[in-house]
Amino acid sequence: MQEKANQSLAHSDSRYLTIENNRHIVGEIAGTLVLLAQQNIAIKGTQGGA
Repeated sequence: MQEKANQSLAHSDSRYLTIENNRHIVGEIAGTLVLLAQQNIAIKGTQGGA
């Protein structure tokens, strides 16, 4: 019962929701940057380095 109350409190706290959303967005951006970096490395590798 207490856990349910805590969950509804967390959901009603907009700051908490913003933090969670930001964490999700940052994770997506970081994942995208990693993919781009890997593609760059692969392209440079096929062009003979440098």
